[in-house]
Amino acid sequence: MSENVPNIGPVKIQIKKNLGITHALKDLVEQQKMELSDGKITAKEWNAVLDKLIEIQQNRKANGQASIFGGGTDKTKSGWHNSFVVHPNQEIEFTADEIGQLYEAMGAKFTKDSKPVAPAEDTTEPPSVTQPPADGTDKPEAPEGTGQKPAGNVKEEKRTDEKGNEYTAQIREDGKEVGRKYSTEDGDYTVSIEYDEKGNKTREVETGYNTDKPEYIREYENDKLKTVTHYKEDGKTVNYISQYNSEGEEKTTWLDNNGIPLLSDEYDKNGKLKTQTRYDADGKTVKSKTLFEYDSEGKQTKTTCYRGDGTLEHIGEFKDGELYTTTYYDADGKTPVKIIENDQLKMMKLKSKTENGSPVTHQYNFDENGVCTGSTLANSLHKQISGPSLNRNTIAFLKQLTPENILKVLTSYEAMAGESLINAIDDEWGLNDEDFNENMKVKDLIPTLVAERAKQLGFEPDENGNYNLEELIAADTNKTKES
Repeated sequence: MSENVPNIGPVKIQIKKNLGITHALKDLVEQQKMELSDGKITAKEWNAVLDKLIEIQQNRKANGQASIFGGGTDKTKSGWHNSFVVHPNQEIEFTADEIGQLYEAMGAKFTKDSKPVAPAEDTTEPPSVTQPPADGTDKPEAPEGTGQKPAGNVKEEKRTDEKGNEYTAQIREDGKEVGRKYSTEDGDYTVSIEYDEKGNKTREVETGYNTDKPEYIREYENDKLKTVTHYKEDGKTVNYISQYNSEGEEKTTWLDNNGIPLLSDEYDKNGKLKTQTRYDADGKTVKSKTLFEYDSEGKQTKTTCYRGDGTLEHIGEFKDGELYTTTYYDADGKTPVKIIENDQLKMMKLKSKTENGSPVTHQYNFDENGVCTGSTLANSLHKQISGPSLNRNTIAFLKQLTPENILKVLTSYEAMAGESLINAIDDEWGLNDEDFNENMKVKDLIPTLVAERAKQLGFEPDENGNYNLEELIAADTNKTKES
């Protein structure tokens, strides 16, 4: 426990609709008027909070305690949608030590002006004891070992579940809960519970809000969770199915409205996403498969994505748990065709055609500002224009210019040659008056391609027919990065 945090006992937070666990922790800090080390909770501190939540989750699972959140622990944008999953009105209780560690990760401490919340009460329920009938008569008992609901009344009493949520329990005479009713701001829902002849829980059916249609069906084997089926609002269409093995590892498969698999996620026993598989429309053919790797501290270090045919599609490398470099590969799975580093495009290979229509690939390199400063096509043009060569050879390379590569060639040519490609063409004797094709002179080629690229990117020229090249180049780089 940090010395800056008083020992105030366990603390309970509640998840608000459409918000996550970090929002609830931020609300708690603000509610208590705690002081933040940097005046706010920084991105680095939030990352530390998530790491601490993962650690607490792992400790709880190791001790057989209830989980804090569902899904995985992927902190990247691509994996966040099914990680750190909580639900509206869910209440999460942290021990004094746990909440102290979270305060410390957030850089939060109490001051004389702080207003600590009252400690959460111990809501552990004593074992249920069947009360004798009010009229003093003996009720028939359930046959020994059947686990089935005995004849007689089912009583109700208020209880609190493992997540701290209050509910009304329906309890049969052997003390087994056969139903729960929850009342929340969003409405009421129920959970019905079934047992086998030995008294082991076999099934739970949880309804949606204010309906008797199921939202979740949980299947158990020897009292251990084996399958969770989540339904859409109609109570019939399956949204996803989660399956659990004896090691506590999870596989969740997402389905379309016809029950055809779209995506499956596999998690290890610590809740970390191991594998993600996407399927084609038939629900069987693999479209892509991504593997996730972590270091000894549980921080993500690498993602490796394969296409359906098994060739390498891209590799993502992480630093301190954050995505740093992504390298994309050609259809052969061996040749890098795009590199994004620290969210900046660093290298891209684009295809065009030679004068006779043969395919050709050129490489483009970018600086930290996203400006293309080197390309093999610009290099070839510079060699032709600056050295002894025929104009027709230069025109052959100019024919490889396209709307998609024109801005990159212009900036890389100027970075390499110290002058613009347009000026170089004008300075080359007779080149600008040469016919590029039957409809155009060479000198008109570059303005025509720039205008076409601007149109593709949604830019309009000013009253003089000019464009803001800086904005145009930035938009071109972003479009290239996304392609």
